[in-house]
Amino acid sequence: MLKNPKHEHFAQLVANGVTNTEAAKTAGFSERRAMVTGSELAVRPEVIGRIAELRVMVTERITEKTGNDKAWVMSQLVEVVQMAKAADPVRDNEGNPTGEYKQNLAAANKALELIGKEFAMFVDRKEVRTGPLDGLEHEELKALNDALTTLAAPGCIDPAGASSTRH
Repeated sequence: MLKNPKHEHFAQLVANGVTNTEAAKTAGFSERRAMVTGSELAVRPEVIGRIAELRVMVTERITEKTGNDKAWVMSQLVEVVQMAKAADPVRDNEGNPTGEYKQNLAAANKALELIGKEFAMFVDRKEVRTGPLDGLEHEELKALNDALTTLAAPGCIDPAGASSTRH
């Protein structure tokens, strides 16, 4: 157990699948800094160790209650992939094969995705775009920034939000 009660609460939440940001908010840290605080806590060795310890306890509890462990879940996912990819014949109203076959590739894909996540085969990537500003040269961006700064100066925007003629 961590000495700081907020850190312990954070670790318990993360161990149960809550995101770092949400865990920081729920544990009582500032909402405004929750993303930063969550990231900072998530790399502290003592917090990492506690989260790992709690996850083992959660897994053991689930295994105890259900009689199923991670190996069982993985074997079930492999079976789902095999069944979903198997070609089942399409039958007509009398039960005769039509010559067509169907597969449940969406189920196979989801099972493969879960297996891949378990083996950490995928890395989440996010691309940040700035829209129409992409491709502008440094000088063009500087000129745009200067124009926006001028518009934001006191007296350049009237209370109704329309630009005034005073610059």
